[in-house]
Amino acid sequence: MKRVILLILSLSAASAFEPFTVPTLTTKSGKLYEAVRIIKKLPGGISIAHGDGGLAKIPFEDLPDVIVEKVGGFDKEAAAAQRKALAAAEAKHEKKAIESLTVRSDAANRERLDKDESAAETGAARAAYLEVVQSNATGGSLCMPTWQKRIPVMGKDSFGRTANTGKTQLVDDGSESKNLIMVVGLSGLVDGDCVTVALVPLGNHNYTTALGAGATVRKYKVLGTPTPAEKREIYVPARPVLPGGSMRRIGGG
Repeated sequence: MKRVILLILSLSAASAFEPFTVPTLTTKSGKLYEAVRIIKKLPGGISIAHGDGGLAKIPFEDLPDVIVEKVGGFDKEAAAAQRKALAAAEAKHEKKAIESLTVRSDAANRERLDKDESAAETGAARAAYLEVVQSNATGGSLCMPTWQKRIPVMGKDSFGRTANTGKTQLVDDGSESKNLIMVVGLSGLVDGDCVTVALVPLGNHNYTTALGAGATVRKYKVLGTPTPAEKREIYVPARPVLPGGSMRRIGGG
């Protein structure tokens, strides 16, 4: 309470201050100012204009005694309280600025990592034609894949020469393995549905068949949105899937 009263009294005294000029002002720390106009008395010091438009604030403790007396003296406790309050305000502002910068930096890093992860997934993705064999399998959907690749679409230029049109198309890449895979991310599909989709490998998936036997298949997750496709005639192992199980023909005829 005492500091608050001292600060109020100091502010009252500052309000009665009249600006004045001095040819030079040398602080106790040795800094020289020329053509000085003392324009304001503050609780902790004075504000001056000097030279050709320069501005500065000088604490009372660094002022020559003659200047301190001319501005009406100062209260050491009030000056210390004001400096403490200013320091606290500056520290709070700096902390807030650092926290804001950290949040922005974290967000930028997260966005960069997300882009990197997305790019990595896109680079690892394989196109495939899938027929759903068991849509409600534990861990995803059991599907029979036909792996695909993109090739350029060729056409004729204005001179009748074969040329790249700049477009691509998906074709089977010849690596159809006749092995089931587990696919994560297929929703709203039932047994026998067919889609074309990009798949990202997730490793192996172990599961138990309806007959209680263990089986291991490759596991993939869907990248992007599957596109419905017409059913083809392909071979898939008869369900439940067993190592070396029988094969049955589905689709087509």
